[in-house]
Amino acid sequence: MLAAAEWGNVKAIDVVSSAAEALGGCIGWLVNVLDPELVIFWGGPGLNEGLYRRHLVGAACRHICWKGHNDIPFISARTGSDASHIGPAATCWKRLGEETNPRFIS
Repeated sequence: MLAAAEWGNVKAIDVVSSAAEALGGCIGWLVNVLDPELVIFWGGPGLNEGLYRRHLVGAACRHICWKGHNDIPFISARTGSDASHIGPAATCWKRLGEETNPRFIS
């Protein structure tokens, strides 16, 4: 769907824009409630730098109430979609201690 939207398919653009608007509204609401310093995209279409990401960030910014968050950075996780696996694995390893054999983390 994202590729079709990037190529100019009007129906795909409509779907992508609508999805980005819905999720962007939720992200904006979370920024209002949680007061973060930045927003990190760690997987899925949010990592795409194209149309979806532009609409997503734009929608999020429109839903942010406090003007102090007007310049909040929206970044991609350096580990991409693997961030959802690396973070919990690193947390387990840290909590279990250094004596744990690191072979279980691949």
